[in-house]
Amino acid sequence: MSAPHPEFFGALDVPALLVVGRKTFDEMPAAAASLAAALPKATLTEVAGAQHSWEPAAMADLVAGFLAGHPAGTVAGG
Repeated sequence: MSAPHPEFFGALDVPALLVVGRKTFDEMPAAAASLAAALPKATLTEVAGAQHSWEPAAMADLVAGFLAGHPAGTVAGG
């Protein structure tokens, strides 16, 4: 697996939420961490107990909290 290159993602000046299940495939947490390191405004979080499937309640809470911290019009260029 190749790591994301900061020269490709470093210019993205927008918040990004990266979510990984704590019990997902072994490669996924490292891939998510690598992408988070390449994105200047990334937030990386884990869903406890989640595998590589959708966890509706946990995901809804994460997305709502993320969006509450990034109201429309507060992002550069937004």
